[in-house]
Amino acid sequence: MSIFDARIPIEDFDAHQDKIALMLKSLTVKTKDSGLGKKSRRYSEPYIIGLSIAESGLGNQQINFADQYFPNTRINQKKEFLANGLRIFGPDNPGQFLIFDILVMESDDKERKNGERLRQIMNSTEVQSKILPMLSGINPTMAVATEALSILGSLIANQMKANRDDELLRVHGTLMRDVMDTDSHPYHVGKLITDANDAAEVEVSIFAIKKSDRHQKQTESVTG
Repeated sequence: MSIFDARIPIEDFDAHQDKIALMLKSLTVKTKDSGLGKKSRRYSEPYIIGLSIAESGLGNQQINFADQYFPNTRINQKKEFLANGLRIFGPDNPGQFLIFDILVMESDDKERKNGERLRQIMNSTEVQSKILPMLSGINPTMAVATEALSILGSLIANQMKANRDDELLRVHGTLMRDVMDTDSHPYHVGKLITDANDAAEVEVSIFAIKKSDRHQKQTESVTG
């Protein structure tokens, strides 16, 4: 069963029992090298890094991550991902909140070792000894989780840029279960979120998934 087939109507969604899936639906690279020149090239070599922390995973010091490389992406042409899109989180029930970071990077690595470098960072002493412990404690808060993910996102971006990659776009957001306004659904399920700058643009969807769905999540996680 695909994630699309497992989706349920928003009015049937039980935020305390059912699951959500955060999916990257499209990517557009607008310029080459963050507008630093070289615009004569027709193609880009972008890759995506998705990071997320759910309230339900705080006790286990869990950080979810996903990455995907997209060689020969045409500049200024919207790349729409087939079927459900690229999975950033889930399907899972996040608890009270889900905090996420999406990094859009431009690769300068001809050997395409971005995924290997990401896993080295996630297993590094800095992550294991400094960032993950922030998620422990008796009752870690959303503010603490937000700070931890912000530090991790900056660490990854800086490490990748040290390998001559360029940061095109960074998207940060929080999806809350207990929304206060009447115009929003829990976790903003059913919404298509767009974020952009002069270098890139992304579209992200939040799907409502029934509790009994057996579709396995494909994001990886790192724990202490």
